[in-house]
Amino acid sequence: NYKAAIFTAPLPSASGKDAINSCENLDIPYISASQDKPSYTADEILDFLISSDVHCYNTDGCVIYCSNGILAVHTVSDKETKIVLPQKYKIKPITTSAIIECDSNTITFTAPEYTTLLFEISL
Repeated sequence: NYKAAIFTAPLPSASGKDAINSCENLDIPYISASQDKPSYTADEILDFLISSDVHCYNTDGCVIYCSNGILAVHTVSDKETKIVLPQKYKIKPITTSAIIECDSNTITFTAPEYTTLLFEISL
């Protein structure tokens, strides 16, 4: 059920090589570090993920955790932040009053740089 894979080791182990072979056999797009290209920029990784139809919650560099009914957002600037969820959820803020409880697939807010906000999400 993978949409894409990123292999970060320039010299993959035997199991890493097996994983790359599996991606090739299953037509799963992947990028892999190599001696010629030992690393990728954040923009290159984001472009790869978007082109591989992987859902991206935020394209501004925020750190996102979304699992088990919790959405955590760590901001990277004090500018307006937009988070797009893969579907509509009931969103209830836990650590901020800047956002009211809503049913949506999008949250937009402004918070200080390097702030972590927590939300409870449910279908």
